[in-house]
Amino acid sequence: MNTIQSYSPSFQARCPQILEAQRVCHIINSGYAHASTTRIRPALYNLMAKDNVSDAFKNKYYVWLKRFAEQMQEVRDTFHGSVKGVMTSKLRPMKIFQQLKLYHMGNCNENAVAAEAILKLNGVPNACCATLKKGNASIDHMVCVFNRDGSKFDGKIKNNQTIIVDPWLGKVDFANNMFKFYENNCKTLLYFRNDEKFAFGQIRESDISDFDKTMMKQFFPNLFYKK
Repeated sequence: MNTIQSYSPSFQARCPQILEAQRVCHIINSGYAHASTTRIRPALYNLMAKDNVSDAFKNKYYVWLKRFAEQMQEVRDTFHGSVKGVMTSKLRPMKIFQQLKLYHMGNCNENAVAAEAILKLNGVPNACCATLKKGNASIDHMVCVFNRDGSKFDGKIKNNQTIIVDPWLGKVDFANNMFKFYENNCKTLLYFRNDEKFAFGQIRESDISDFDKTMMKQFFPNLFYKK
């Protein structure tokens, strides 16, 4: 597994909206600490490539990771029905926070939906989730996206406006800066080719009802940082 290089946000990352998004990442990763199968998976490939590790140990790690992935799907089935991922506007973020709090499991899907929900609960109404792609090839990764000027995100980057919130990596910055970060640091984690440009794929918004807001305020008050 490649080690992610130290990351220094651009001077533009001092803008209030990015600082706010960094706070959202902190809430998710400290208040709802969780393990991610997709973060662990590259370690398996790195282990399999080593000659000085026994086949028996490699097999044990593989079996453990396979079971972990099965448990992740079982948890998702419990909270969200039989779904492969979390790309649906009908999925209630309330269930995401229950999953993170009770089972401490979540991949980029859950992280993105959680970030979108927290931003919306604190006055960023046009936050949404989006998958990534490189050229026409989809990447198995989801992030939260919003435009700092409050305009609705339509899949196109607005310079110095479009912000990516990626709690799965704990990173926040303007979209073009984040794409550079992914290019330079995340090939092993995200599995992409180098010969195409990053772009956004599918865009989805979560449905947060008034009932959801009431329930989240009661059971997850730390999500509301703006009183």
